[in-house]
Amino acid sequence: MPGSLFHILEHKEAPLMRPHVEVIQQADLIQHDAEFPRADGGAWQRNLSYDEEIGAASIRVHLEPGWKRPMGYHHAITEWYVLDGGIEIDGREYGRGTYWRAPIGMVVPEIRSAKGADLLVYREAGDYGFTVADRGLDDAEDDWTCMNGDGMEWLPVAKEGPAPGLFIKMLHQHPVTRAYSRLIWAAPGWVDHRLAHHPCSEEAYTLSGSMVYNFGDLYEGVYFYRPAWVKHGHFVSGEPSGCTWLIRSDGELTNLYTGHNEVIREEEALNYDPTSQRPVLAGIPVRSRSMGEWSLDGQ
Repeated sequence: MPGSLFHILEHKEAPLMRPHVEVIQQADLIQHDAEFPRADGGAWQRNLSYDEEIGAASIRVHLEPGWKRPMGYHHAITEWYVLDGGIEIDGREYGRGTYWRAPIGMVVPEIRSAKGADLLVYREAGDYGFTVADRGLDDAEDDWTCMNGDGMEWLPVAKEGPAPGLFIKMLHQHPVTRAYSRLIWAAPGWVDHRLAHHPCSEEAYTLSGSMVYNFGDLYEGVYFYRPAWVKHGHFVSGEPSGCTWLIRSDGELTNLYTGHNEVIREEEALNYDPTSQRPVLAGIPVRSRSMGEWSLDGQ
């Protein structure tokens, strides 16, 4: 069963078991049976990022035609974003670009997918547990959010720090934790060569376009999960369409910038070839095979 709402908001769970993922292509990942208890119909998932202690996760999901799940509540803060296809919520159809969010313990209407759908699904502060019910927990937030991001207007990012050329569609921001989910578009040719880090985690799934930065190339289906305080940067947005992501953070994102970055490594190889047998640095992020090796750029 989920913990109390007070605990979730006032004592925010730290992502202790979330690995630093930077970067992976979702198509490289194996498929698992989808974690949708009490649902009927076929569904599978690819695990982009998974916390093995509390069950929090970011996953890419495919629903087969005819999939359905009854009314009830989640044991985690839960968000869905429709990449393709469509879903039906309480009898109303929602297509590509639809985003919804439900807090722990808040009743979600019956959901169906008559023709199938591809989704991004996010869980925070809990696992995949789901209780069939027609009412929620007494301390559940009344914060159901449902919208279509494709129909929203792109607005210039007003936050101090980033170079001009970033645009935003805010999907949700929590009034207490300041955790957010938003769509971001970097216009073609957008450049920011500074390195930045944040006092909060940040994750992003690339929806379209391309971007080059220190951890590698971003294009459709590429994902990262970056814990707090990790440097990243010198971004160059691709032509001709720029780059669009769904970006999430577990708190207020403040950009802290580094310039003139250089790391010097000095060591003596006692019984190995320093070229072919050199040890790797601890803390290398998780990468999938098609993304290639990381040059340690930006560290």
